[in-house]
Amino acid sequence: MREVESWTTADLARLCSAGMPVTHGPLNDTYRVEAGPSAVFVRHRVVESEDYGQTFAAEEYLPHQLMRQLHIPRLYRVLQDRAGRRAYALFEFIDGTEPDWNLSGVLDTLVENLARIHVIAGNAFGNIRGPFQSAPPSAYLSMLLAAELGRLRSACAPAGELRATTRHLTRIFSVFDSERPCLCHGDVHPGNFLMDDAGRMWLVDWEAARFRVAAADFNQMHMNWLDDEQQRTALTRYCDLTGRRIDLFAAQVGLLRLLWHVRTYNFHVSVLAEPPQAHAHHLRRALDLSVAALDREP
Repeated sequence: MREVESWTTADLARLCSAGMPVTHGPLNDTYRVEAGPSAVFVRHRVVESEDYGQTFAAEEYLPHQLMRQLHIPRLYRVLQDRAGRRAYALFEFIDGTEPDWNLSGVLDTLVENLARIHVIAGNAFGNIRGPFQSAPPSAYLSMLLAAELGRLRSACAPAGELRATTRHLTRIFSVFDSERPCLCHGDVHPGNFLMDDAGRMWLVDWEAARFRVAAADFNQMHMNWLDDEQQRTALTRYCDLTGRRIDLFAAQVGLLRLLWHVRTYNFHVSVLAEPPQAHAHHLRRALDLSVAALDREP
């Protein structure tokens, strides 16, 4: 699209203020901006921390084979702001709505798309451009959980109880021993999928894409989204497609949900400086998952 090639950062700031806001998120604000007869989807990065998101590195990386298999909006440009930060990304605008997850076949389509993404193998765990960790998956994930627990504010309840419980989880991370790094979307929640008028499912917002273990793409399905039966359906379908054992995969998802809750709490409290009590439910949920994991241990 020729028109977007001439836009400057100043142009984008003006166009976004005049455009139609689409979302206001913790990492990005997004807008629909008119470009002649067409529209452009603009993401404006609003958080500087590179620990949470990679400023559009994943969209620039996505392999051509994946772009051919899936419906992923085209990235036109990434622009820096006056401070030299990669602040704006311009995408093809997809006119769609959130899928109806109760319709036959929609959940299967999501799971099949995730399985296609996970075929892209990595040599180590980490961000698209690194740094990478070549540690065994059990050690790597244990390290991530320990790091997030170390960031917890000591006075925050139930942080102390959570730390005490998770000390016993190290051996349980052995359920990841047979896993290998693969590309993951990293932020699988209903707002990142659109269904267009032709019935195609589009996968958007790859800000959190990293080389992880495959179960990481199932760690948010329990949060204000899929009910218990739909979650079982999704896990079963994925294991049928990939030849995994459903019991082991479900255990992996549970441990990664624990990690996700602690990380989400830290993001809101430490990065966004929001009140700890407003996000204490994440720690309570993590504690429940920790206890449940220990109870399942043979």
